[in-house]
Amino acid sequence: MKGFYLQVKSLLWALVFASAMLGIIPSVYAADDSESKKPWYIPELGNFGAGIHGGYLSSKDADNGSGFAGAHLRFRVLSVLGIEVAGDSTTEYFKNKSIVVTETPLSVTGLIYPLGAPLTIFPWPVTPYLAGGVTWVYYRTDFRNGFAASPTNLQAAAPVEYNSAMGWHDGIGVDVAVRKNVVFNLEFRGTYWDFKENIKSDAVRASVPDISTNNYTLRAGLTFLFH
Repeated sequence: MKGFYLQVKSLLWALVFASAMLGIIPSVYAADDSESKKPWYIPELGNFGAGIHGGYLSSKDADNGSGFAGAHLRFRVLSVLGIEVAGDSTTEYFKNKSIVVTETPLSVTGLIYPLGAPLTIFPWPVTPYLAGGVTWVYYRTDFRNGFAASPTNLQAAAPVEYNSAMGWHDGIGVDVAVRKNVVFNLEFRGTYWDFKENIKSDAVRASVPDISTNNYTLRAGLTFLFH
């Protein structure tokens, strides 16, 4: 699975690089940028968007990958800069489903559009972007299947734990304008946060094994724009 994610990341990076090279083609920008003739795909400052997304998530030490879903808001600050606020929901299993982590990540992301305006050499205007920002993960931990470790039997002493953690993320993606006010988003993202370090209970933290919750996601979504 790790090889698959590396291939996806390489493909998206290649698209951004190729887009930057093709950015010298005059068709990227409108020849006449007057308001009356400006094509709809030229980005407008102040565009506000709301949308939904979902995809596949895989953490390093999880038993397997899992699906996730969420919603987001986007605001175009500059032709080369946007901001996204998003919330997701997912559940991951560790140690043969003995540790179940239900996560609600909230993220604030800066979106950098190297070209500003979309590429128009494809059937639909395509805009590659780079992403990065801060993530707050609110998570619930359930200990199941007789999970016990010295010095505490966690299933008996702390069957459910609620905690929060702060982390960061980075990614790369593309926006595809399928309609005047509808954009399809495809993004590969890595999110990095520490599960064990942010457990408040000393007894629980001492008994939980080291597991990595750093994850990679492949996300697709729709954003509906409002002017």
